[in-house]
Amino acid sequence: MWRGSGAGAKGGGTSAADAATADAMEKQNDALMNSLSSKVDALKNITISINNEVNEQNKELDQMQTGMGAAGGLFDRTMKGVTTMFSSHGNQSIALMSGIAVTAFLLIWVLVRVRA
Repeated sequence: MWRGSGAGAKGGGTSAADAATADAMEKQNDALMNSLSSKVDALKNITISINNEVNEQNKELDQMQTGMGAAGGLFDRTMKGVTTMFSSHGNQSIALMSGIAVTAFLLIWVLVRVRA
């Protein structure tokens, strides 16, 4: 709040011009404070929205991590099974799996070419 020095232009009192200036400055200060208050409120709302979004994304990341862990476990079990099969049957298993993979690939390729 702006306060005058107490000394007027003529004698010891404040003049009407000084009072009007002080009143205008007070109104300007109030307007600036209201503007600042609305900007602080807007910033607060944006910050709350950002916090909510971050919390939601963290929950989704946790769910994805759990899903990836489950897929990793399934892959590990599959690889152990394949390793066990190859070690127990040797080259015969490798030839059989390769033949099945090539046959499946060729079958899919032919089906795609026929439909196109």
